Amino acid sequence: MQFSIFFDGTRNHADEDRPSGSHSNVTRLFDVCRMREREQQFRLYIPGVGTPFPPIGEHEPHPMGAREGAYGDRRLRYAYLYIGNRIAELSGYPLIVDENEPALIRAIEDEKQVKIWTTTLASILARPKPAAPHISSITLDLFGFSRGATAARTFLNQLIEWAGDNQPKICGIPLRVRFMGLFDTVASVHVADSVPLLPGDGHLKWAEPRHMGIPGFVEQCVHMIAAHEARNSFPLTTICALQSESPQRLEIIYPGMHSDVGGGYGPITQGKGTNQSGAIRQQQQDMLSQIPLNDMYRRALAAGVPLMDGAALARARTAADFAISPELQRAFDAHQARLGSFKGGAPLMRQLHHHYLDYIGWRRSVLRRSDYIALPFVRQCKPALLQEHINLDQSNVELHQDVEACEGFGGTVRSLVSRWSGAYSYATGFPPMREMYQRYWKISPDPAPAVRTLLEDHIHDSRAAFVLTDPQCQRDYDTMHKQLEEKDRR
Repeated sequence: MQFSIFFDGTRNHADEDRPSGSHSNVTRLFDVCRMREREQQFRLYIPGVGTPFPPIGEHEPHPMGAREGAYGDRRLRYAYLYIGNRIAELSGYPLIVDENEPALIRAIEDEKQVKIWTTTLASILARPKPAAPHISSITLDLFGFSRGATAARTFLNQLIEWAGDNQPKICGIPLRVRFMGLFDTVASVHVADSVPLLPGDGHLKWAEPRHMGIPGFVEQCVHMIAAHEARNSFPLTTICALQSESPQRLEIIYPGMHSDVGGGYGPITQGKGTNQSGAIRQQQQDMLSQIPLNDMYRRALAAGVPLMDGAALARARTAADFAISPELQRAFDAHQARLGSFKGGAPLMRQLHHHYLDYIGWRRSVLRRSDYIALPFVRQCKPALLQEHINLDQSNVELHQDVEACEGFGGTVRSLVSRWSGAYSYATGFPPMREMYQRYWKISPDPAPAVRTLLEDHIHDSRAAFVLTDPQCQRDYDTMHKQLEEKDRR
């Protein structure tokens, strides 16, 4: 039996995001994954926390889903039950839990049911029906983005804990984990690193550190990291931080923010696209996230994940979801050509520091408001996306205020560090603002042309208007508008 399971990122939901072209790379990979039930080849998509998922009782997004990862644990139990039910079917038995919505909700909301499912599954496998085929092994592929990457990592460790006595087995059946494809793992479960005065780093509840490691039996794990993401609410959890490196684990740093790597920005978001002599073309093929998407696709396909091959993909209706424009590829290649000193690999923090300085250098070069609002992508927003134009402008104004505070006072107040530095942590106290200013802002170089082009044309500002309680997707805006209309009627 083969299972390919896809855990989407926070506030990422395939059905709600596809119409606007803002569906994540996890969704895009799921869409080209083959499902052949007669050959016992299955695929499963799990929408991200903070989005509806009726089978687990989340008909509307849980209010703490986006903020704290609420109901992430239910998603893990749903994936386990899905596997168990398919094994039961193949073995000639009724489903462990009937898959109508009320039955699923009752079962999944109670974490104590997991032991019952495991006992039932073990009993089924011990006494298969005479006509049932023998299950010699189970092959598992896991994909995830953001908190979905956390879910993928946690699911594997909990799966072998629930059903394998911490060995690669499911109730005695050998488990082969062929491939894990992760985009920018973020935990931020329960108390995040950005919650003031509380000793938490986001690895609580269903994202405990003991469940975040990559077991040694995983044949290949690829983790793609966002080089420029710096929000405290999105702290990176590497795959090598909790264990030594190995040839089976590969981390690749891609330029861009969180969703520039894992996907989730729509083609017109923040005016980004291919600048053609002042006119900006905004299509899926111009989104920076297409490049890590295609890299992950090629690596997963080569590992044996049952994805459409290149010829089938070219004919499929989803072909545009993987397109990369020649202009985007040239801009990316020119940017990467500057990183010759990192060819063949380099320490993670050294690379992130380099990208961070590039980003700060560019922000400094356009800090003056008149310079910033004159940038093509900012101007592109103004006619049709006025709120995004306002958000970008305000974000830059706030950065300017932080810099002025650094230059004038220094001290330990929350400012530039809290807004822009991934190194900032409430758990370790407030680092001196002036020290961080000296360390990054004053020494950051003026951006090279290739860096400037990629930053201005294709890399988003993830902090602009970012508040976890603010509207972040079309559903949020629709709900907000409905509430305002109801208020007006009263």
